[in-house]
Amino acid sequence: MSQVKQKPSYLVTDELTHAHNEFVSNNLDLICLWAKIFRGYCGIGAVIIQLDKNCRIIDIPTFSPEKDIGEFLPKFDWINHHLVSFLCDGKITNHFIGADVEIDVPTFDGADFNDDYTIEDDNNELKEATNKIFLEAQVWFAYEEYEKSEELLSKGIRENPLYSRAYSSLAVIRAVQQRLAESVQLNLDALSINPRNFRAIYNLAYALYYGWYEKDARWFFKRSAEYHPDYNGALNGLELTKAIEDTNITERPEA
Repeated sequence: MSQVKQKPSYLVTDELTHAHNEFVSNNLDLICLWAKIFRGYCGIGAVIIQLDKNCRIIDIPTFSPEKDIGEFLPKFDWINHHLVSFLCDGKITNHFIGADVEIDVPTFDGADFNDDYTIEDDNNELKEATNKIFLEAQVWFAYEEYEKSEELLSKGIRENPLYSRAYSSLAVIRAVQQRLAESVQLNLDALSINPRNFRAIYNLAYALYYGWYEKDARWFFKRSAEYHPDYNGALNGLELTKAIEDTNITERPEA
């Protein structure tokens, strides 16, 4: 006897559509960034974003594949749309966003720095690190001792929560560990502290590029290069995406 498949609890709809539509409008770049990266790496499905009553994200977004939820949703064009579902106070609203929406780097106000560690200090650290804990973490990373590197980066964050480079570097470790959502969130955390963290922007560009969103990736590479014109990572990314744009090739060259 076959079992009846139960509808996932997070697909129950409610009457919060207006507030959530406003949230989508005000945070479209951020929401579409999550949607595109999840689709690029995980395929078609729904991005689940948990919000509090004031429409603030309270947890790292998650993903549900189309095969698990498709039969419970109204029919729509999965290929040409992203499905984003907001979980708020135990209730859900579903939002369908065009997959062709072009995005920019999400905007943040930045953290409140202080006299002990200024925004200028952080910008300088992004270009050439002097923090001893961070430098030691980099050594362990180079030897692929990721757990030791992570321990030091976490220690550096505890000692100075405003040190944005530690977050974007920890994001690289999470990417190596294939912990995609955590990696994306750490880069966003870095940008919420210092919106000019060109390394975090580059990391996000890299994620978009390998998720087959080359056009968006190119724009992120440009943003990274704007904040640090000599950053080789961003310059290489621009060259790589320019080649794809010019030749319309469908396969990436070897890295």
